[in-house]
Amino acid sequence: MVLTKKICDATRDFLRAEQAIANEYEHTVEELAEMAGSEFYRRRTAEAEAERDEALARCRARASERLEPILNTIERRLDDAPLVAPSDEQLRAVQLLSMRKNVSAGELQQCARLCADCPAALELLREVAGERAMPLQLPAPKTLSAQTAREHLSAARRSLELLIFKPQDAFWSPDFLLADNDDHMLARLCGCWADRSGKLNDGYISALKAALDGDSE
Repeated sequence: MVLTKKICDATRDFLRAEQAIANEYEHTVEELAEMAGSEFYRRRTAEAEAERDEALARCRARASERLEPILNTIERRLDDAPLVAPSDEQLRAVQLLSMRKNVSAGELQQCARLCADCPAALELLREVAGERAMPLQLPAPKTLSAQTAREHLSAARRSLELLIFKPQDAFWSPDFLLADNDDHMLARLCGCWADRSGKLNDGYISALKAALDGDSE
């Protein structure tokens, strides 16, 4: 199973387990409702709350233990990934634009198409556009640079940390994430949910998965 699929499966399993624990606690409290105000009610609800908290702690520990090795495997592979250097033609094109005083948006886009198969060249071109505060619509890459993939992996770590240990600060509710398919969930966790139109960029997500999964099976 590919690594990104393992991340989504582990996240989904955690969310379902967390919901089951919460539902069991709420069911117990509802059954005791008619005894509200009694000593038995106070004692039993306190016990149920303690049982819920212990179950949640175990659930969170299991999720962390399951996810951490997956994230670490991806990180190690990205650290060892060889740099794919721009071709001479791509490098000359980007350097030419970087040295010119005036560059048109059309020239930037033409260069982006030329560099579409090289993440490193696109990163250089992005810097050129950024220095001139010019918009740049990058073509959907086949894969991402190791640096960009690491940034998305770091975002996923932060998202999962909140989701598991600080759910009150998480960006999405369990119901919201459980309604997502794997691509949508991965995009949210990695911080690349939408493009400028507000829609999921399928090409970018495919490139992200290619970068994070590598040759994993």
